[in-house]
Amino acid sequence: MTDRRLGAGIDGASVALALGGILLLVATFLPWSRRGAGSAIALRRVADLVLSGRVDAFVPRPAGLVVYAVPLGGALLLVAAGLGGRAGATAALAGVLLAGAGTALAALALVRIEGTEVGGGTALATTGAILGILGLGLGARDRRRTARTPSPTPLPPIDQVTAP
Repeated sequence: MTDRRLGAGIDGASVALALGGILLLVATFLPWSRRGAGSAIALRRVADLVLSGRVDAFVPRPAGLVVYAVPLGGALLLVAAGLGGRAGATAALAGVLLAGAGTALAALALVRIEGTEVGGGTALATTGAILGILGLGLGARDRRRTARTPSPTPLPPIDQVTAP
């Protein structure tokens, strides 16, 4: 069987998870709307504004918490990239679910506001969530492949080896 590692013990699943997590964290500090409402401020500032209660007439307060699911999911993907194994897979699954739900709900809210367009932060978060899904799939494939690989036959003790 060929070794599909990228080098130095780093596999494709870890790279995809780490890169996805970084993109999700960076997306939080970018505007998610290219034009219209929220186009001049980062998503985290929008979340803070919603949580402050100043825009209750337009957006319910719990929506501000949903926005923070995106960076939380990104952080979980970074943790999953370092953990590996079942614990890493569990953290990656939680991260993908949080980031995916947060990104989808925030993008849906943006699209519903008249005069807004989806911007760079939304694209970055979507890419990060997709990389998280890719990393989760690669990790599952690698674990399944490792489980099916038979162990090599053990070598006999040195005192039982005869010289040719």
